[in-house]
Amino acid sequence: MSPDVRTVALTEWGIAAIRGYSGTDCDSRWKARLVQNPMFLMIIMLVVMAVPMFLMSRGQRKRVQQHQELVKSLGVGDEVRTHSGFYGMIVEEEGDTVILETEDGSQLKWNRNAIAERVDSFGENSTEATLSDAPASDADLRSDAEKSSDFLADDSKN
Repeated sequence: MSPDVRTVALTEWGIAAIRGYSGTDCDSRWKARLVQNPMFLMIIMLVVMAVPMFLMSRGQRKRVQQHQELVKSLGVGDEVRTHSGFYGMIVEEEGDTVILETEDGSQLKWNRNAIAERVDSFGENSTEATLSDAPASDADLRSDAEKSSDFLADDSKN
């Protein structure tokens, strides 16, 4: 059984590409045909789109796994914050639900997956607060108020 002429030429072109040189005019014709083939271009486009999607999904899977580990590790007495911003202490566990108690003693039932993070005490994240999260000082607030009143005073003079 003799190999097809196209197969031989394509194989020779592939070997030449691996070696880093192109020997004949036949090789350049096959390269041109391969690049002009719409199926080849479609495969290249799919690969270009699939790689970023794969990399993004890996990061998302890692975050989901970390959240699941956090939810599994929570127990009675842990202080938590939900995704909606509710702070409470776990006082009872019932399978996929937990009972959270607020500082004033009221108790609410929540799904475990609604818990976003564990906190050290009510309102304080277990991670370090960023500069933008820091409350503004009284001096900053007064200086902002003075600036706005100065702006309004200048505007009324005109």
